[in-house]
Amino acid sequence: MNRQRMKATGEMIANPGRFFTHPAEVLEQPELRRTERLAILRTMELDATELSVATEENMPGPGDGSTASRLQDIRRTIRTLERGGAA
Repeated sequence: MNRQRMKATGEMIANPGRFFTHPAEVLEQPELRRTERLAILRTMELDATELSVATEENMPGPGDGSTASRLQDIRRTIRTLERGGAA
């Protein structure tokens, strides 16, 4: 793997919100390996979970208030990938 691709993939894993608006978009990236897709989705899941907790504590972040729905979408996409979909 070349250095530039490694850097780009690392950035996607660290901050997937800069690259993807919906979790299904991660599955549509043919240049990503399955493990990289999972890492990106896990980061998305963590970010959504933290936002959900903040919202419950009356500290809403950016977005339209559909944090629970987004978290469900992310988890559904993770399950799809874990079952061998879009690999």
